[in-house]
Amino acid sequence: MKESTKIQVNSELAVVESEIRKMEYHLVGLDSEKRKTKLSLEVLKKQKEKLKSYL
Repeated sequence: MKESTKIQVNSELAVVESEIRKMEYHLVGLDSEKRKTKLSLEVLKKQKEKLKSYL
């Protein structure tokens, strides 16, 4: 393989690896937000049931 081709491929590989890391980080953030949302939803459901019990 020509040296210039090898440099180009290594450069593209670095970009792809960087994008993979960004997407994985983004997914971790989404998982965290999903957990927070589920917890908030459960709190609201419990509050709803508590309020209904007063009626």
